Amino acid sequence: MSFHIGQNVYLLNDIQILTIIKNLGNQNYLVNTQDNIQIQIPKSQITDDKDLIIKTLLSNLKILKQDYDESRDSWWRLKDETLHYKKLLQQTNINSFKHY
Repeated sequence: MSFHIGQNVYLLNDIQILTIIKNLGNQNYLVNTQDNIQIQIPKSQITDDKDLIIKTLLSNLKILKQDYDESRDSWWRLKDETLHYKKLLQQTNINSFKHY
């Protein structure tokens, strides 16, 4: 598959929309980013396959959801541990005070 000048394509690693400016040959293209920056990119890093983009976005969403769930679980574990050690410290301080 080759791309043509002016065609909108997607950058595979972050799904950014790019516009083809020039075919540089040797499987490389000059593209314009959404921030209006021109970069050279290999053909292997771009696609116009919307099904692939949807699959990639769904996969990224699944990973983000797992990361969110894991970080939320970690936060609750940390909170529980903090409360546990806070109680231990309070008990230690009370017992230390009784010895005086």
